[in-house]
Amino acid sequence: MHIRNTIYKLQILFSLIILGIFSLFYTTYKNSYETDLDTYIQKEIEFNKNRIIDSLKIVSTKYEDKRNSFLNIHNYSLKSLKESPSLTLKELKKDIQSRYNLSDIEIELYLIDKNYIIYETTFPKDLGFDLSVITEAKDFLDKTKIDEKIYLADNISEDAIDGKYKLYSYSKLKNETYLELGFIDTKLFNSISNDLNIHKNLSLYRVNTNDKYQYYYKMEKRDKNISKT
Repeated sequence: MHIRNTIYKLQILFSLIILGIFSLFYTTYKNSYETDLDTYIQKEIEFNKNRIIDSLKIVSTKYEDKRNSFLNIHNYSLKSLKESPSLTLKELKKDIQSRYNLSDIEIELYLIDKNYIIYETTFPKDLGFDLSVITEAKDFLDKTKIDEKIYLADNISEDAIDGKYKLYSYSKLKNETYLELGFIDTKLFNSISNDLNIHKNLSLYRVNTNDKYQYYYKMEKRDKNISKT
């Protein structure tokens, strides 16, 4: 009986030792996995940041080459609206596209009141938008209010509504009314937008695969469990 109890205790002790070894192995593996996963995700984030930065550089370079043309177009638009007060922005846009043969450039026009509110535009989604919340836009509108010069934005902007990269110009049309033009290089946008949007908006990154599943990890949030799809 004593021998049986001893063997029983040894079995329990051996089981506890095995359990401890497996627990240590699991903890070590889990910590190593999470470290590797964090490293992987960080590399993915850096990779996608670089892709976005590279795309922005391409856009900036393309727009920089056309700055003089954009200023000429704005000057023509301003002159046309002053000479023909009944001219609509839609008519003016059509005239600009034809006159300047802008096959790869899309023009958007905006009329802005003294409170920086867009009250007429060829881009209806921006109607009623308060430009005072855009620091650069407000600064240029304040400048042109004083000296009546045409100002072209220093940097391209990514529109929050349609995601397109635009360069804006500003001028005073008449008392308490301002003109803004947005320039979109459609050829350039179409050539990089798909790639850029994939990398900018991608929320799931593939971590591993086997015969049945692909395992993904959500970049924005650290989930306890890896989701399977």
